[in-house]
Amino acid sequence: GADRTDRPAFEAPLQSAGGFDAVIDMLSFDAEDAASLVRAVSANVGHVVLCSTVVALGVEFDTVPVPPEHPYRPWIPYGEGKRDAELVVLDAHRDHGLPVTVIRPNYTYGRIPIVRQLGFDPTYIDRLRQGRPILVSTYAWPQPWNPTDRRAVTNACPGCRCVEACLGQSNHSSPAQAGPWPAHQR
Repeated sequence: GADRTDRPAFEAPLQSAGGFDAVIDMLSFDAEDAASLVRAVSANVGHVVLCSTVVALGVEFDTVPVPPEHPYRPWIPYGEGKRDAELVVLDAHRDHGLPVTVIRPNYTYGRIPIVRQLGFDPTYIDRLRQGRPILVSTYAWPQPWNPTDRRAVTNACPGCRCVEACLGQSNHSSPAQAGPWPAHQR
């Protein structure tokens, strides 16, 4: 493997590779990361899936559910960086035909300590433990995102690359946000 922050060392082996059916990027956190990805694979990839986050949209929404094309309003540096990464790959699609899809997982839970998931509203954790469905509301505050099981994100990545209509699109993972793949409910 190569150090992602050493751009030439990261890009060179990917540029010289024979080609990829798909590349799933979980590590672009800003415009520079995304530009490096575009340089590395644009000449030899069938589809790029960029994993972003709903944090790129922020928490102030004009409507709920939130459509994927909603204006960006990130309020923290992490969201600003993810927005910038999205814009780089979407511009590469528009300007150069890079086959890309952006997915925006939301409040993802799964193989990490449950204490990490306490966030805005911990009531859904109790429902998960009881094997009950997760309640989804159209009320956007104080929790503007709904939980998504890590398996739904894992399944969405290869699924996006099989759908021509996903090219050049950003897609959410939450029923409170309009998008093509639903949150996993237990």
